[in-house]
This record gives sequence, structure tokens and C-alpha cells, in this order.
Amino acid sequence: MRPPALAWLSSALLLGAGCPDRWTAEDALRPGLEFLDEDGSGDLSQHELQRGSPIAVNIQNYDKDGSGAVDLPELLDMLHSTDPVLFDGVVAGVQPSPEDGQLIFPAPHKVRTIRVLFRFMATQIQCADPRLGVPSDHRIQQAALTGSLNSYESRQIATELVGHYTTLNLPIPPSVGAQVLTPGL
Repeated sequence: MRPPALAWLSSALLLGAGCPDRWTAEDALRPGLEFLDEDGSGDLSQHELQRGSPIAVNIQNYDKDGSGAVDLPELLDMLHSTDPVLFDGVVAGVQPSPEDGQLIFPAPHKVRTIRVLFRFMATQIQCADPRLGVPSDHRIQQAALTGSLNSYESRQIATELVGHYTTLNLPIPPSVGAQVLTPGL
């Protein structure tokens, strides 16, 4: 599958804008231009410009000199006039805000990491042998809220989970194994 022309232009804009000391917009555009330029003319016809694009591209919108093709300077104009958020014609939802992130992830990173790790281990154990008991979500949450794998609550859960892993001959996650096998870390 060939990359959509406007997606390539947006990528080129990001490359050109993000690394001005190493990349100019022209440098970022040139490989895409060469890829899309089937006839080797150095510019893009309507067919070449449209090839692989998910939306209809009207060459007259970009062919400023009326030559019937879009050359590098016109591609640069296209690049700078294309909104990277709207290039594909899809109207995006609202921009994410820090408040949205706090609603989705209200707990600090360490708490989420511990909770996800213990829940993953419990799920893996349950999938391997549903008869084995695993810590409840409430216990896992209480251990995670300590924010430390070294807390008393976390060590209790880790010891229980590592015991099941050993019984099932599953590889123990190194961070949890270190806590159980090396007390006092």
C-alpha cells in the first residue's frame, strides 16, 4: 500500500519543523516527491498526487503556476497550508486536556503501574489454572495505593503471585521476583 500524499506532506511538515538544524522542509519533501513521481518529471501530475490519498485532491488548489503539475515550491506551499490535524478531511474531536487525563488516570503513575502489573499477573495465573485463587481487585488496589513494590501490602501480594507462578512454571516478572526473592529491597 502506498502512503497517502497528504499524510506524507503532514509527516514532512513535522520532520521539517521538528529538526530545523538537520532537516529543511525541502529535505523532508524530496523522498516523497521522488516516490510519488512515477514518470520522473520532478513534479506531480493529478494522477501522481492523488495516488494513494484517502481523499480527493484537486490539483488546481495547489498548481499555482497553472502548469498542470505540482512542483517542489508548490508542494512547500501545500505543506504549509495543510493543517496536520485536518489533512485527511476527518473532523477530530476536542483536543485532549490535562483535566481529561486526570479523569482517565486519576492515580499517580507508580500506583497505576503496580496495579496493572499485579492484575496482569493475576490474569495470567487465572488463564493458566482457573482453580488457583488470586488476590482480589480490592487487595491489589490497596497494595498499589502504597506506591511501592516494597510496601508490606505489595510484598504480600507479590509473594502469593510468585508462588502461583512457581507452581505453574511461569516466568516471574523480574521486578516482582526481585522483591520476593530478595527481601528488604
